[in-house]
Amino acid sequence: MKVEILTVCDYATNYGNKLCIIGAAETFHSTAPQSFLTNCFLVYRLRFEVGEEGDHNLKIVISDEDGKEVKQFTKSNIKAVLRPDGGFIPNLAMIPLNGILLPKYGEFSISLFGDNQLLASIPIYCYPAN
Repeated sequence: MKVEILTVCDYATNYGNKLCIIGAAETFHSTAPQSFLTNCFLVYRLRFEVGEEGDHNLKIVISDEDGKEVKQFTKSNIKAVLRPDGGFIPNLAMIPLNGILLPKYGEFSISLFGDNQLLASIPIYCYPAN
């Protein structure tokens, strides 16, 4: 399982496995130390390899810079589907992050796990608004 895309953005949509991402960003500004994410999505695209056919489990964890978990998403039975030509259909998702509370200013991590192994991690930052 390989991560081709892992990002936070303003908007994303899927047109028959053509992923359209608008406004990829890693920094958010807030007027208060405790703030809710609004109008954003977490987007991932996975590519499977030969031998990985079948079901897989995914977990996404958002944690603060001290490693304290802020939010967790679990997706079970992600299927690795083989195309007739021998390649794999990519697995992709656009997960709304609206309403997730970032409890303080600082750096946070979004980690993607596949079958309990860390596949990728990206930072996001929440800073005071000027």
